[in-house]
Amino acid sequence: MTLGGLFFNRRRWLDRGERLLWREFEEQFLPDGGHYERSPMYHAQAAADLLECYALLRAFGRVARKEEIESKLRATARFLDAMTCADGTVALFNDSANTEETRPRPIIESAARIAGRDERPMPPVFPETGYYIWMSRDGGEKIVVDAGPPSVDYNAAHAHCDLLSYELSFDGKQFIVDSGVHGYGGDRFREYARSTRAHNTVMFDGREQSEIWGVFRMARRAELVGVEVESDQDVWSFRGAYRPFYDRGLTHERSVVRKANGDWVITDVASGGSVTRAQSFIHLHPRVTAKASGKESLVVECASGSPLARIEPFGADGVSVIEATEGPDQPEQSWYFPDFGVACPAQTIRFDYSVKNGKAFGYRISRQ
Repeated sequence: MTLGGLFFNRRRWLDRGERLLWREFEEQFLPDGGHYERSPMYHAQAAADLLECYALLRAFGRVARKEEIESKLRATARFLDAMTCADGTVALFNDSANTEETRPRPIIESAARIAGRDERPMPPVFPETGYYIWMSRDGGEKIVVDAGPPSVDYNAAHAHCDLLSYELSFDGKQFIVDSGVHGYGGDRFREYARSTRAHNTVMFDGREQSEIWGVFRMARRAELVGVEVESDQDVWSFRGAYRPFYDRGLTHERSVVRKANGDWVITDVASGGSVTRAQSFIHLHPRVTAKASGKESLVVECASGSPLARIEPFGADGVSVIEATEGPDQPEQSWYFPDFGVACPAQTIRFDYSVKNGKAFGYRISRQ
């Protein structure tokens, strides 16, 4: 309506379009710059649309709150930059795909030309959106942890069961990834892409974190309890917790620690409730292959042409390296969806645990 009012010189369309545009700008973009659906792809799409409208309105002399609007546009670009991988693709949390029109770099550069560049150092946290980031000084090693509400309360269409999941890159290349999204209505991978097992987190007794159904529905939802982050040069520490929808007496707490020697230690604790079993999933980028190092060992070795990392669980009583599967006899799993309609077979590491109340379990990732 805003663009139609400009091009067809319809004052009534333009007045109404501007009211709606700035109302949605205030509602959809949170104080930290992220979009309220918590989907990096939809963040990119909404940011691109807003930049186009703002640039045209400014050209026609119709912008009244220039500094306020441009400051927020810079914040949206800053968030998108933080969610961009070294290869220029976007992190695949929630319903995200790498479509041509939502490639982040052109949008970020357009924002710099239109609204100026945000020169502040990249923040380690985006608390309102719920993403927590650490990156090495050379930018080659990076982690993004998802610890925010599944979505805005009244619109959970693109929400996944991905609390306390993460993406991790080494040497500027993706290593542990989110599965992404393959499609929507009638898509055979839809249930899998939204499920807990499609993310780098823990599934307790085979139950989903949040109650998902249909194509775009989420009913009762996991409840975030709290988040703490500490950072000191080469050391980073994250701690977050939530309660699943089906048992508010159960709390899953996860800590993610980057040690000075470069190791990553992921520790999980289940407190309260009546949990007996847990499965912890680690989804590898398709270029990465994994194998158990020996029959008597639970250590998994990961390689991408050359040795990359070792992943060693603690407290586990079983390990599986899962290949991509689909069919009536077993659920879809271990697929990577970089774009809509694209399904790449990949490997998933699954550690199995017997859970005891308050007792820690998890794994260590060591560079080779």
